[in-house]
Amino acid sequence: MKMMILGVELSAGVSKKNGQAYSIGQLHTATQLAPSRGEGNIAKGFVGASYECPGEVLQKVAKLPFPVHAEVELLQQVRYGKLQSLVVDVVPGTIVRSESKEVRA
Repeated sequence: MKMMILGVELSAGVSKKNGQAYSIGQLHTATQLAPSRGEGNIAKGFVGASYECPGEVLQKVAKLPFPVHAEVELLQQVRYGKLQSLVVDVVPGTIVRSESKEVRA
């Protein structure tokens, strides 16, 4: 699914409690709204969402200037009785420039 990545958060290290390594992250995105259907309905612009994402996947885009367009692969799974979307891969596309110019990442 094509998304605009607005930013990332990554926390990695070793737990002081049990000595286990950890790497947890969030991918913050904006997805374009689908066009409205029917007269009198309006849907335009973007909606924001955050997704859990493994650290090694976030590293692919962490050093790029944001926002950046990317192809984001999601996995739907049930965790603790709730349906969750987890990011399993990110393929960077174009970097969005404020002057309305785009460049390849």
